[in-house]
Amino acid sequence: MCSPLNTEPLNTECHIQPVPVWAAYNSVITSGDQGEQGLDEVHPLPLINSQAHEWQTLVTSLTQLHRLNVLTHDAGHRTPFCVWLDMDLYKRVWKLPYLHPQLYSNKWIESPGQFHIVICGLRCLGQTVEGSGLDDLWTQTDLYGNVTGMQIINGNHYSRAIECHLVTPQALSDLWFDAFFERHPSILEALNEDLKKCQMPVVMVMLQMHTRYCVQRC
Repeated sequence: MCSPLNTEPLNTECHIQPVPVWAAYNSVITSGDQGEQGLDEVHPLPLINSQAHEWQTLVTSLTQLHRLNVLTHDAGHRTPFCVWLDMDLYKRVWKLPYLHPQLYSNKWIESPGQFHIVICGLRCLGQTVEGSGLDDLWTQTDLYGNVTGMQIINGNHYSRAIECHLVTPQALSDLWFDAFFERHPSILEALNEDLKKCQMPVVMVMLQMHTRYCVQRC
């Protein structure tokens, strides 16, 4: 575990840090008056004072998680646990079952983190939009500049890409509905009549609730 303050000189030749067992770790971070910890409660994992991208750190972390999975699940109900990683760490962990299948095969299910999955999805959307004419409309309507448009297509600008892929279908839907109702005015009139019929009961209920609230306050 990471100590709060260590004034002793660090041995740079070989620094092996032991990882405490799960019970010892919980006994350090929790007080004795909290009672027994249930298996369905969330706890932080022990910290390993080492670089995350090192092979020894990755193997140690995954091995400890696998041991925890073995201790908390029966053999008949045991399934590989899921681990979400940064994209660079995911690429490293993904190679382990192929490098040593007897040691690391079918022990865990690795997956990129949710942010990286969304980025991959944005890149796929960007490749679909590129060259379709929508990217030209973004710049011609001054919605986004050329540089921002390329960042949206490449998935490099997360917030702008999310906003753009939400606004574009909404704008296309509005144009489609305007053209549809312009060609079919009778359908628009029928929908307006149905909407008025639906709004009256809602308005009455809201008035009753407001009156009841005012009476209770008085």
